[in-house]
Amino acid sequence: MQLVGDGCKTRLVWAGIGRGPVLKLSGPSKARVRDLEIDGGGAADGILVNNIDQPGSRIFMAGPRTVSGKSSNLLVEGLDYAQVEIEDFVHAFQNTGTSVKVIGGPLAAAGNPQTSRVNIYSSASAGEMLTYDISKGAAVLVRDSWYESSPSPLYLKLTGRATLTMDNCLVSLKTSSSPAYDISNLVGKVTIIGNYTEGLVIVSGDGSNAQVLNLGAVSQIDSPYFLSSASPAASTLLLNSREVTKTVPGSRTKQTLNQGKVDAAFIRSMLAQTRTAVQKPLSALPPGVTDLRLDRVSVVNGTNNIRIVGTGNIGNTSDSPPRAGSRRN
Repeated sequence: MQLVGDGCKTRLVWAGIGRGPVLKLSGPSKARVRDLEIDGGGAADGILVNNIDQPGSRIFMAGPRTVSGKSSNLLVEGLDYAQVEIEDFVHAFQNTGTSVKVIGGPLAAAGNPQTSRVNIYSSASAGEMLTYDISKGAAVLVRDSWYESSPSPLYLKLTGRATLTMDNCLVSLKTSSSPAYDISNLVGKVTIIGNYTEGLVIVSGDGSNAQVLNLGAVSQIDSPYFLSSASPAASTLLLNSREVTKTVPGSRTKQTLNQGKVDAAFIRSMLAQTRTAVQKPLSALPPGVTDLRLDRVSVVNGTNNIRIVGTGNIGNTSDSPPRAGSRRN
């Protein structure tokens, strides 16, 4: 199935009763949506994708734009097998909730991860209260990201079981004296590579199964900016990083002293997620699995602008027909 618009001239605007969604795509299926805008009208989910967690399933988005979602711009929940890949992702102006929220599937949450992952290759975002919220065994990679104009000091919140890599991200925040990365009770790995960041990286809670690497950071605040109060202690390493300075003549930055034990095996393990995340040309998938592609789709003003759910359980979503006055133009 293909749903093809004419760019910004084609808009689907919700004026119905309840949470919608405006567009529902149920798997396993093969579908492509491109070159249109969906408006949740401030009340409905924009795009709902459900029952897509078959082994080998893929959701691929090229150039999606999500703006002003009340609960989220992108919500991915309950995936153990399906893989989500996004290129050139714009998400912005989200004053409540979380812009990008990823919740792992039941197997991942129980410590038995399968093949599911959310990989974001190149993104630009601005004006969000909380940009990322990762939990319940989710595996997430964010590479080449720009964030600015924040109304909040917090950029990322990660709780419990997870695997996360933030690779080459610029993070400009409202204040630099509060946590930018809030990592608590981590069971898994968090790798931060080459990030230019205002704010602190904080590791807290139970650190007995927590591993955190901050490699090649450029901090916009003075040391210490990488802090761990976890107990038992987490395995942490700050390596080959720099910080801004006004005390070294002729230099904008100075070297930050390494923190933690430099161990080659630890570093290789922490870099494994980004080293194996290689973009490949798209190919047709076999019958019985989901192959969903969103190309240059804009979703705005939704409760959740794009919501991807692993099973058929879609929670508080109404399938009520639109009332008189719904606009399709």
